[in-house]
Amino acid sequence: MATENVFGTISGEFSEAVATQYLIAKLDTTANEFGIADTAATDIMVGVFQNTGDDGDSCSIAVLGIAKVLIGTGGVSKGERLTCEAGGSAITTTTLDDLVLGIAMEDGDDGDVIPVFLTPGMVYHLGAT
Repeated sequence: MATENVFGTISGEFSEAVATQYLIAKLDTTANEFGIADTAATDIMVGVFQNTGDDGDSCSIAVLGIAKVLIGTGGVSKGERLTCEAGGSAITTTTLDDLVLGIAMEDGDDGDVIPVFLTPGMVYHLGAT
């Protein structure tokens, strides 16, 4: 079954070159600039880049709803909480207090692009005692 990609977007500028579409975007230290998220515990993931470009170019970021995301190492399963890995692709997290980008809407292998229900700002707490 196909999942429609419906999302709200924000715009800004790339704080670094982004050569691959659907990577996870993070807030940068400069106002209105966004870089590639790569540290699950600390990067403030705001959404997913919808375009590519060089440092200083305009970017569009899906921030709310269901958007396509590039899957990274190990693949993911439908329903798993996703965070970022080095390079900005999405991976499963089961690590307490990791920041979460969203929830996988279907299974995906390394390099696949799948729909994800975006939940930026969520922190992984499942299974915590």
